Amino acid sequence: MDPIELAQLLFLAAVWGGSFLFIRIGVADFGVAPLMALRVGIGALFLLLVLFLRRPAREAVGTLRERAWPLFVVGILNSAAPFCLFAWAELTLSAGVTSVINATTPLWGAVVAYLWLKDRLSGMRIAGLVIGFAGVLALVGDQILTHAGDGASSSTTALAAAAALGATLLYGIAASYTKRHLTGAD
Repeated sequence: MDPIELAQLLFLAAVWGGSFLFIRIGVADFGVAPLMALRVGIGALFLLLVLFLRRPAREAVGTLRERAWPLFVVGILNSAAPFCLFAWAELTLSAGVTSVINATTPLWGAVVAYLWLKDRLSGMRIAGLVIGFAGVLALVGDQILTHAGDGASSSTTALAAAAALGATLLYGIAASYTKRHLTGAD
């Protein structure tokens, strides 16, 4: 990995990890849906700008029209729904807990690919999944139980943790859906 790629990776990690902190701060003031609509809207405007800068307008619109339904589904599974679930979870859980739960995304991706796409899971991969889920549980399980004792009801805390896990499951579903329905898309 060259220094530019390393710098890009670190920048991406800072932006991605920092988003959990900003969601935690903003969700109380804006609300779940408005904050996520703002987040997705800013991202969509940026991506449309990039699309139209890289392609002639007619070609860009044709590409969007041709792939509209799969892109809509991926948008729901990979952005709108998970973002709302994470924001709702952060009304109860800390940004640190939700960001650690987010580490289950590739684990769910492997499970969904196995179940849906029939991707093979070797013994090492299965061991990796078990260790990965156990590691996340070890890192945040106690914090979730402790947080429930700090005033939030245990059912609210459990639902918040389930919402965050549900968001990562949706990311895993989106990855397999993309592989199935958008392979070859520019």
